[in-house]
Amino acid sequence: MPASSKARRKELEKGENLEGLSKEEKRARKAKQRAKEDRIYTVSNILLKQDEDYTKRRRIWWIVLAIGMVLVAIWASLYFAPAGMVSSPVQMVGIVLSYVIILGDFIYDFARIRPLRNMYRAQAEGMSENKLNALIERAAAEEDQKDSKKK
Repeated sequence: MPASSKARRKELEKGENLEGLSKEEKRARKAKQRAKEDRIYTVSNILLKQDEDYTKRRRIWWIVLAIGMVLVAIWASLYFAPAGMVSSPVQMVGIVLSYVIILGDFIYDFARIRPLRNMYRAQAEGMSENKLNALIERAAAEEDQKDSKKK
């Protein structure tokens, strides 16, 4: 039994005790668990890609992040401008503004995008193995169909 309560809780959530098993058996069980988690992750990504609201919010997130990064680059380049071209308070306001934009973008991700990711992750975790595999196969078939139409 693990020493810390956090490790015990994590083990109980997984539903199996690996104590007393050989290294090979532990590796096999952990590999099986990782494969299941990978399928859940894949299915949740498939579900997210099908959600127009998520795609729109994610696009907004990338655009705002790019704007913030461009502003940082502009204000950083002004730091190396000849003296007297741009006043120090203007530089400070610009860099603070760009960092506020970037920080606000991460707050937007936390408040508006992450709940969607968590919802689809929970939805995928509740699916049976057959349903997970069927969704993955269907998405792969749709992707193959798109690729064949491009050619």
